[in-house]
Amino acid sequence: MKRIQWFVAFVILFLLSTPLILIGVSRTDTPQTTPANPELDILIKRAESMVARKLYDDAIETYAKCIAIAPRDATLYNRLGVAYHRKQDLTLARKNYEKAVKLEPNYAEALNNLGTVAFAEKKYNKAIRYYKKAVKLKPDAATMHFNLASAWFAKESYDKAFPEYQTAFNQDPDLMEHISATGSMVRTTGFNRAKYHFYLAKIYAEMGNVERALDYLARAMEEGFKDMNLLYKDQSFAALIKDERFSRLMQNPPKPIE
Repeated sequence: MKRIQWFVAFVILFLLSTPLILIGVSRTDTPQTTPANPELDILIKRAESMVARKLYDDAIETYAKCIAIAPRDATLYNRLGVAYHRKQDLTLARKNYEKAVKLEPNYAEALNNLGTVAFAEKKYNKAIRYYKKAVKLKPDAATMHFNLASAWFAKESYDKAFPEYQTAFNQDPDLMEHISATGSMVRTTGFNRAKYHFYLAKIYAEMGNVERALDYLARAMEEGFKDMNLLYKDQSFAALIKDERFSRLMQNPPKPIE
């Protein structure tokens, strides 16, 4: 129970400040893609580059050209939806995700992305329905389990959320690093970075990843985390505090960033 309470604190902190992941796509995501077309492939790569550079209007225009070439390709509507989503136009993002699902009802990525729209609109029950469909179709997709868990957490249904988080991290121990990577999600500011990194340290300590746990713990200390007694009270850190590297960190803690 104590372990779940600690994890609840971390995830709520994370959820209050950070939108959910937008899944990347490829033309092989669904069975109903357009046959190989050199012109289309060039346009898709061009649009992907534009999204990466945050040139969303240009990407949207380019994806529209793609759809003119292949109007029955569900992945193109999903890509267009992602571009609108990154632009924060949820209405048009949802419209294009829905087109993708209409063309391919079992398109897990598009269902997941519809869930992200519903979550952003605080329609958590609707988000859960989409995420559950996506997870059923792709049970090995860690990010989809993470999203489903996050929606359950938003409803304070912690007993349902925790197993999904466990599944997500078991499938991808580096999930937090992917979430932090540039372009994998739309980030916002305003959350307590010190506590955020402390709870990341706790997660990696539980996983037995000492180096990463110590890295995030050092970051937490740099950002002003001071309640170090929590380390000694929480069994998640039991093995970590016996490590020589932990002792060295405590003896020479990093200076807080001004």
